[in-house]
Amino acid sequence: MSFRPFADESSSVEIAGLTLENHIDHVTIYGQGSITKDQQGLAQALILQKKFNLIVSALQNATLPTQIENKPEVIVDNPFIS
Repeated sequence: MSFRPFADESSSVEIAGLTLENHIDHVTIYGQGSITKDQQGLAQALILQKKFNLIVSALQNATLPTQIENKPEVIVDNPFIS
């Protein structure tokens, strides 16, 4: 599962019901997951920890502004509804 935070606008990885979705200026995390108290849960937790460590490392190694400007949401008309 190759996941390089902030590297592109298209890659994502799913772990234990959570999706980490890559973007150039942010990583979106969504879903509903559970980490079970068993070997599978441990394995999933370790993978999540590795992915979060990659995100933290990428942020620590970058020159960061105080805060990025939030882009306004663009709502477009549905072409299939008349």
